[in-house]
Amino acid sequence: MKFIRKYVLSNFRWKALSVVFAVFLWFFCMNMTSDAELSYVLSVPLQIVGDEQFAAEDMLLQNKTAVSNTYIRVSVKGKRGDIDALGRDKSIRDKFVAYVDLSLMELRYAKELGAAIPTQVFLSKPAEYTVVEKSPETVSVILEKYTRSEKELTVHTTGKTADGYTSLPKEVEPITVDVTGPLSLVSKVSEVAVTVSVQGAVSAVTETVTPVALDFEGNEVADVTISPKELEVTVPIYKLAKIPINKPEYRGEPPEGYVVTGIDWNPKYAEVMGTEEELAAQDPIALMPLEGIGEMTANAKESYDLLAYLPMNIQIVNGTQREIVVDIFIEPEETKTVEIAGDEIRFIGTAPGDFSPELILVEVIGARSLIEELDVSKISLVAETSELEPGEHEITVGVNLPAGVKLAGEAPRIIVVIP
Repeated sequence: MKFIRKYVLSNFRWKALSVVFAVFLWFFCMNMTSDAELSYVLSVPLQIVGDEQFAAEDMLLQNKTAVSNTYIRVSVKGKRGDIDALGRDKSIRDKFVAYVDLSLMELRYAKELGAAIPTQVFLSKPAEYTVVEKSPETVSVILEKYTRSEKELTVHTTGKTADGYTSLPKEVEPITVDVTGPLSLVSKVSEVAVTVSVQGAVSAVTETVTPVALDFEGNEVADVTISPKELEVTVPIYKLAKIPINKPEYRGEPPEGYVVTGIDWNPKYAEVMGTEEELAAQDPIALMPLEGIGEMTANAKESYDLLAYLPMNIQIVNGTQREIVVDIFIEPEETKTVEIAGDEIRFIGTAPGDFSPELILVEVIGARSLIEELDVSKISLVAETSELEPGEHEITVGVNLPAGVKLAGEAPRIIVVIP
């Protein structure tokens, strides 16, 4: 209690009077400064109004994007309370509108196509604020002739399909799009493209995509309008496979004195793509038999169209040879008589006690190249004696010849004596 009496209640009237005076002084100072003007700086996006008049003249704003992306630096002043509110409240800042009014531009100036025309920047604002400065005061607008061009749509794919699969030509509607805008920009457009990812795909990929205008270097061309703005693109994904192509048969024989020595064909597999079900049902390709052999006396070529042997829903892989080339090898026939020692005969059954003649003559015929290179050691003789009774017998000797070589006449005969 002594503390309260000594430090609180002593001279209480003067202390209370001091507090009242301090509060009064604070209110007085606040009232004196509330009318003081303060400054504030805003960054206001620039708007474009009044450009409708150019449509009738087939003109438009070439640098519309650049103008629309401009921000005007606005310095204002106002009372302390208003400036404080401006800093706190975005809705008040949004009432500051910077714009260029192209309806005030006379068409005779606007027709200076391609020229940069300085245009006044206007500012609307709440009345309680005063504009001290705005920068820039003007912006340059460029007017150009409006034009339209029809471009074929290009579909690009990114990524890699799953192993063993590939993407087919893309399906898109419409195939062409309209590009409109300033003549100088539309003329730069080399292609209109969309991009679809096929990464890891094993079935058709469908996406809604936005087309982009590109110049000859692949850079995007801005400030042009593409119609339609969105497209649905489908990229079919097919499985890869190799279908065997069977060796072609031939009908008939070449003219007398000639022989077919071989048939070769390429490719021997068709690299194709299709659905898994379609490929599983596909048999090896059987080519139509070769015709005209009966008139051939020299090597010849025939060809087949691979597509004629594939169903519509199976396609060849890009880069695959479409033509099946068949080589027909034909040579003249030659005959030759070869001598084989009788002791080369292999007897099946009872070995004879004696036989004659001791030298067997075998006349053979075949393609010239085979006859010229014929190795007598590759010819074997066989005689069947297992059912012969003892005594003398005349029997036929079997002759085993290399491929492509045959007997020119009858098989040789010998006389054997069975003990």
